[in-house]
Amino acid sequence: MTPERWQRIEDLFHAAREFSPDERAAFLQRECDDDAALGAEVEGLLCCDTEAGSFIETEALDVVACLVARERVQAMLGKRIGQYRVERLLGAGGMGEVYLAEDTRLNRPVALKLLHPQLTGDDARVERLLKEAQTASALNHPNIVTVYGVEQSDDRVQLMATEYVEGQTLRRRMCEGKMSVAEAVAVAVQVARALVAAHEAGFIHRDIKPENIMVRPDGIVKVLDFGIAKLAESRSLPFPNSGTGATTEQGVVAGTVHYMSPEQLRRLKTDARTDIWSLGCVLYEMIAARAPFIAETASDVVVHVLDREPPSLAELAPNATPALQKIVRRALEKSPEERYPTAREMLDDLEQLQRDGVASRRARKYVGFVGERGARRAVALSALVVLLFVLVAVYFPHRASRTINSMAVLPFVNAGGDPNSEYISDGITESLINNLSQLPNLKVIARSSVFRYKVRDPQSDAPDPQEAARSLGVQAVLTGRVVQTGDELRVSAELVSAEDNSHMWGEQYNRKLSDVFGVQEEISRDISQQLRLRLTGEASEEMTRRRTDSLKAFEFYTRGRSYIHRRTREDLEIAARFYEQAIAEDPNYALAYAGLAEAYGNLGVRGYIPPAEGRRRLEEAARRASSLDPNLAEAHVAMGYSLMGFAPYDFPDAERELRRAIELSPSL
Repeated sequence: MTPERWQRIEDLFHAAREFSPDERAAFLQRECDDDAALGAEVEGLLCCDTEAGSFIETEALDVVACLVARERVQAMLGKRIGQYRVERLLGAGGMGEVYLAEDTRLNRPVALKLLHPQLTGDDARVERLLKEAQTASALNHPNIVTVYGVEQSDDRVQLMATEYVEGQTLRRRMCEGKMSVAEAVAVAVQVARALVAAHEAGFIHRDIKPENIMVRPDGIVKVLDFGIAKLAESRSLPFPNSGTGATTEQGVVAGTVHYMSPEQLRRLKTDARTDIWSLGCVLYEMIAARAPFIAETASDVVVHVLDREPPSLAELAPNATPALQKIVRRALEKSPEERYPTAREMLDDLEQLQRDGVASRRARKYVGFVGERGARRAVALSALVVLLFVLVAVYFPHRASRTINSMAVLPFVNAGGDPNSEYISDGITESLINNLSQLPNLKVIARSSVFRYKVRDPQSDAPDPQEAARSLGVQAVLTGRVVQTGDELRVSAELVSAEDNSHMWGEQYNRKLSDVFGVQEEISRDISQQLRLRLTGEASEEMTRRRTDSLKAFEFYTRGRSYIHRRTREDLEIAARFYEQAIAEDPNYALAYAGLAEAYGNLGVRGYIPPAEGRRRLEEAARRASSLDPNLAEAHVAMGYSLMGFAPYDFPDAERELRRAIELSPSL
């Protein structure tokens, strides 16, 4: 089974799935008239389609591909590759297999993506796997699969280790039955969030399709396979002069034909708007239970994509609201200039659709129960009740507060719009997370989870606090806005209940810019009092302790934090420079040393600088941070990763350091 023949089987399988069972035989007879064995192989795939499991690519293709290579798969089971022990096959495709394995060092399940042995001598294929890992590992987002690393074994088997995602592909979910509009929009929102993160980090997926979207049992969506991004490997399609490779350069096509944008098919230069088109196709298919462009052959599909409009959603899915139809139409505009210019704008519309959907369902349910006249009377009565509630709140301000044991601090909005002030809003957010995590019996969500809600444009809608709280699993959300005007600083903060979206507490602070640290401490104390949480003397001191008194050092440190999470070489080097500038402003700034340790550790682990140099500089910075502040959790994190990430490995000491970090700051 050569890769070329497998690709032909895969393409015919996808095309045949678009026909009814009665029409498939005629299609295969026409396409495989001179190769009966080819037709039989495709028919075998189609028979397995409804029973196949799934992980990364097409379900039936995965299962039958592993049957073709049964001997090789059997040889892999139980094998040790580096720190991984192979347990079972998850799927297979034209480039290799995906196995469930155990990471014997960290005692966690992982997915291993291995190239076929006959391809390991192909430098282009190997480079594709390496670039896939580099691309995906630079993306740190809850809706993007996490890449752990790439390794090469003694027998030249190339592998990529990723998190193991339990669940099913979106393709499998759609095969189980038609999705509701609410479910489809919820999936699209999460895919859009992944694309926003990827695009803002400079990556385009170029192959968004149901097979590359995993849905976990808890409803969380993960986007897989960023390996096609920015690569230049060409693969044949069953229509002339085309391919499914990927590149940003003009003249090479990337993607899967039913979800490829017109500019991809025309081999024009593509940008982030090609992912918007693909997401539009996926959203259409979830709602209509069919792809927007269906034809007898792949060539005909291309013609439909380039020259025809998809059937109206209003006809195929009467429950699709006009607002939803408008979103899909705009995403599927054939001209990129007429599509959503960014994934963020499409995400904003999808999230607004979610909010409107919840409100309208509640309204319809209520009006249906009491009748329109009764509803109007109830509204008037509700207004009186609200007024009475406000009066009670004013005259009885010491009413018992609700018990809150978990909260999230959403990124404060830089409402002034000055990009030079962005570090203030980000810095206040991060400081509040660190301060509030010192409160006893209060779980505070970590920065890495909440910063996906960051609002880049102050004119755009802020995330709905109740939706964010529900997604993050907390009982309350703290939101805020920051406006800097010259030397004046205005910070407003509001605590919102996840139970009913009600206002629990709010305050506005007008201060001098130089007193930004005092504002952070005051907000933390006010929230502690509002939640009726008693602080021990040690916890109180830790919560309000200033890490630096230098505003300039604080600015450089915060700017470094904005780059450190992107994980590319350039971003890590920029982060390191900012941390060094912060240290130059305040040589006793322990947090800056901890950040510098993280930057050099990542540069060394990822091979951007010699690993020995990376470990040496990491340890120097981490030890300096610990000596300046023995209770700094970030310093213990840096030291723990240095012991775990570089040879020789010292896992017991690494575990001790990381456990100490969690004790000091559970939000980590």
